[in-house]
Formats: sequence, structure tokens, C-alpha cells
Amino acid sequence: MTARTVKTLLPALTQQEGDGATVHRTIGRPELSVLDPFLLLDEFELKDGAGGFPEHPHRGFETVTYMFSGKMAHQDNKGGGGVIGPGDAQWMTAGSGLQHSEMPVSENGESVHGMQLWVNLPANEKMKVPNYQDVTAENLIVIEEDGSEIRLIAGGYDNQRGPVEGVHLDPTYMDIHLRAGQTMTLDLPHDHTAFVYPVEGSIEIDKQVVSKRTLAVLTDGDQVALSALETGRLIVAAARPTREPVARYGPFVMNTKEEIHRAISDYNNGHF
Repeated sequence: MTARTVKTLLPALTQQEGDGATVHRTIGRPELSVLDPFLLLDEFELKDGAGGFPEHPHRGFETVTYMFSGKMAHQDNKGGGGVIGPGDAQWMTAGSGLQHSEMPVSENGESVHGMQLWVNLPANEKMKVPNYQDVTAENLIVIEEDGSEIRLIAGGYDNQRGPVEGVHLDPTYMDIHLRAGQTMTLDLPHDHTAFVYPVEGSIEIDKQVVSKRTLAVLTDGDQVALSALETGRLIVAAARPTREPVARYGPFVMNTKEEIHRAISDYNNGHF
């Protein structure tokens, strides 16, 4: 077995997005515009009164929203909608295109806190019909080990599979709670791009400290050992890279500039 180590560390950049939303961004900024197949990673926070993310389009990739606290209401121009709360996930395949909004549902002044990950689609799947998989916290696979916990959204661990199925690039997506001093070893597909992102607390990977809100891009390998320096929470994700060209313009991600021009035209002409 080959151990994965840390290839790159990138602290999150805090910025404002949407209508009053604060995001802590690692993937999807000039220093790391693409981590094939990942296109964006935002930890988002919306204080009471923030407007959220009003209607906007997508084409050519998937968005993964995972909630830590508070609730978000989703609505799209094809009649889809719903509300996700703490521990819930939504895996949205934008495919050929849609317009949607993601707005906070305020209850007693509670802030909204979660993660959004964008995952690219291979060229032959970019124009597929849009689709959603909403997964409630009760339907996640929860694995407890020595006082720590893995909440498995997609991929496999300990002969169990997360509830998200039928998506591309064989993704792994985990929310892991580690107690201080514990080391957890995860098996990951050898050739998949993988990263770790501590939401709370700091961890160590092969003697390399990874602090809160810092993206750790991992080297290739079969497994990674995560050692908690303090009690904390982290996101671990991996997926098969597309190894295809990326043409990107805001919420449109295709393979060529010509396809981007078509996406803009389709959107402007009401074809989404």
C-alpha cells in the first residue's frame, strides 16, 4: 500500500458572494482554478438577514451542497425545489443547464453554515438532463470508530456505500469527526484526485500540520492517515480526474470556448 502525503497546502480566501454570503474559498480561485475534476470548494456562512444565492444558471458540471447548520431552500426554473438542513446533502447534476436559487431559511436568528463543491462532468455527459439527489441526514451511512465518526455521503468505507449513486467519476465524499489524539486511516482509489479540508480543529498527515480552513491536496496513493491534533471535523473528497480540457466562464464549464459561447447564447435566449 502506498501512503498519500500532502502535496499542496492552500489556506482559504474569505470573500463575499451572492447576496450577503461569506465564503471561504480554496478551489476555484487564481492560485488553484481547477483540481481535476474539482472546480470549486466553498465553505459558506450566512448570518441572519443575509440574502443567500439568488437565481443563477449552471451548465456542464455537478454541485454538491452539504449542511452543517441552518437550512437552505432550493428552487429551480423547472419546478424543482426543497429545503435541506443540518447533515443533509444535495447532489445536483446541472448537465445541459438550469437556473436555480439557494436561499437561507432563517429560524430564530440561526446562521447557515455548509460546504459547496463543484465536480466536473466528462465531455460525453455535459449535456445530459439535469438531475437531483437529495439525501437526508437520517439516510447517510454513519460509521463510529473509537469515539470518532464518519458520515459517508458518496463512495465506500468499511464495506459500506454512501447513499449518492449513479453520479460520474466514482466520487468519495465524507464528513469526519475525529477526537483529539486519534489517527484514522482511509483507503482511497490510487489514481483519484483527493483532498482534505478541516472545518474545525487541526490534523496531521505524515507529520504535516493541516490547519482549520486549509485545503490539503494529497499525493497519489492507496490510503491516507489522518491524525487529530485536537477534536475536530473535516471533509475528505476524492474522484477520478477527467483529464480533459476545461473551458470555464462563471457558472458554465465546458471543454471548448465554442461550447462556452453556445452556453451563453442558450442562456440569453431562454433555452435553459
